[in-house]
Amino acid sequence: MKHETFRTFLTAAILAAMTALGALGCLVTGFLLPVEAPARLALMVAAVGTVCAALFLRREGTIAVLCAAALAGGYLWHRGTVWTQTKTLIDLVSRVYDSAYGWGVTDLSGQAGAFVDGPLMVLGCLTAMGTCRAVCCRKSSAWGLVPGGGMLALCLVVTDTVPDALPLFAFLAGAILLLLTGGVRKESAGQGSRLAARGLVPVCLFLLALFLAVPRTGYVNRAQELRDAIAGTLSRLPEQMLETMEKRTPAVRPVSAERVNLQALGPQSSQKQPVMYVFAQHEENLYLRGRDYDRYTGTGWESTPDRQESYGGAGGIVELVRLRALSGSFQELFLPCYPGATVTLLGGKVENADRLGIYEMVRCASAGASDSPDSRYLELPEETAARAGRILTENDLLEGDPWAIADFVRGSASYDRGTEAMPKNETDFALWFLESADTGYCVHFATGAVVLLRAAGIPARYVTGYLARTKAEGWATVTADRAHAWVEFYDGERWQLLDATPAAAEETEETEPTASEEQTQPTTGPKPEETTQATTALEPEGTEQAKKPDLTWLVTMGKVMLWAALAAGVCALQRIIRRLLRVRKTEQGDGSRRGLALWQEAERVAKLLGEKPPEELLAAAQKASFSQHILTPEELVPFENYLRRCRRKLSRAPWYRRLVYKWIYAVL
Repeated sequence: MKHETFRTFLTAAILAAMTALGALGCLVTGFLLPVEAPARLALMVAAVGTVCAALFLRREGTIAVLCAAALAGGYLWHRGTVWTQTKTLIDLVSRVYDSAYGWGVTDLSGQAGAFVDGPLMVLGCLTAMGTCRAVCCRKSSAWGLVPGGGMLALCLVVTDTVPDALPLFAFLAGAILLLLTGGVRKESAGQGSRLAARGLVPVCLFLLALFLAVPRTGYVNRAQELRDAIAGTLSRLPEQMLETMEKRTPAVRPVSAERVNLQALGPQSSQKQPVMYVFAQHEENLYLRGRDYDRYTGTGWESTPDRQESYGGAGGIVELVRLRALSGSFQELFLPCYPGATVTLLGGKVENADRLGIYEMVRCASAGASDSPDSRYLELPEETAARAGRILTENDLLEGDPWAIADFVRGSASYDRGTEAMPKNETDFALWFLESADTGYCVHFATGAVVLLRAAGIPARYVTGYLARTKAEGWATVTADRAHAWVEFYDGERWQLLDATPAAAEETEETEPTASEEQTQPTTGPKPEETTQATTALEPEGTEQAKKPDLTWLVTMGKVMLWAALAAGVCALQRIIRRLLRVRKTEQGDGSRRGLALWQEAERVAKLLGEKPPEELLAAAQKASFSQHILTPEELVPFENYLRRCRRKLSRAPWYRRLVYKWIYAVL
């Protein structure tokens, strides 16, 4: 009975840690939540799970847990920080949903840049308590799965909030074990614990195979493919629903999509979700180039996949720029304009083949010479070219001065992120903006500038990326609303950057930290001469608004768990094989062979118990070994009776002796 209680306690504590920490890890990594002390948070949740597992096994354990929870809740309410951090957490999550679906931001006046350790600790403790109650009190698995599954469900609504593999693995393993053992656990807590222990290795191996078959990098948004299939088979009604869905998708975010749908543009919300850190030596506006697009269709931009071009800088080296992606890694490398080393653009971007999350590049003062571009950078739809030519003629821009064209586009409308979508009766986005629109944002101005440059005979292309405001010798946070679009034109020798958006500089200045934020944020980072190429040397010392939690300890724990699972699997496999061999030796063959196999087992068990086998067994074994006599079934009975008595003794022996008997001798 004592051993069953200990097994139940251990099972409850382990499953509570897996479900609670796994669910918290999914929420933090999916939404990039700012956590001040992730290690302390994890230890606190694990400790609460361990204490609850011990209390629930006692007669008045439920009352004790409720009293402790009430005291903890009163203390947190008295401090007052948890409610403030809860409002911040709700604001952060609602901004992500608003950027994807346009549901609106739940503005509860949470503190910008504040950490959210408090509400995360409450959610983790509730999950741990529910799991312990399900295991120790033989209740439904929903006690642990509802709070933990709720945190995971928040990450599944938006395709851009995919949690990291390790916390997802931990939560799924714990949830599967809870569900598999639910029925047995209601009949007997001890049997449920034994089933959970035996099922841990198969569940982990199954999840490992599943994760390898469907890696995290394969979690991509397939909405465009689905939209194309629907549009090809159904009529106007599904198309209208499709356009409504597209308007809810941020149009400026520089992801590795081969097409930008300009018809889907609508009002853009200000999303302060951090996406990367940048370390530079000077305070300035830094353009981080993601991808360029070469084909304009009138309603969108497309990137030809097989394009291959050289891109780089020239002149004196300006500085060393370091970048760290907050979501693990980007599909493309973001290039500071202009990169010191010449790189090859494939399909308009540099593929992040090694999935680098942290990297550094040298930035030059000017663009480097490049080969003459082909005619694709002058192509426009026929109607677009004709009407754009008239705009150039009417405004005396036929001389082909790119800077004059940029000034004209910049003054053609005022900057407003709330610009509505292009009207349904319009067929050309650039012409509608240049001729009719009163407002626009970076996508509008960049598209209009590229179209006019091409109409004037100047090769040009549309570029997306980020416009970051760097800090002198410090790490700066780049948020999602810093996504930007601009123009690159060819001046006869090289590609030059041109930004026709009138509010580019003002928009960057608005994101500078306030005085209160600067007091709590470190403003210095590692100096170039103090760093190496190692990843740890590139980690930011501090950030402006939010801090990416350091999950190195979680990765290490995951690796340890994986190796432990593999070792347990190997140990279980060898035990199964040895038991099969023992059964074969003791149940097959003639009486003498079976007797010798039983004697070998009797010697091992007797040695483990510190005693000598009976003399009659030794005599029977010698008779089977050194004579022609074949032992009869009646002569084998003493061996079986002796082994049965020894096993009863071992059941009361110390745990380490039972461990040796079951896993090293492998005879039970």
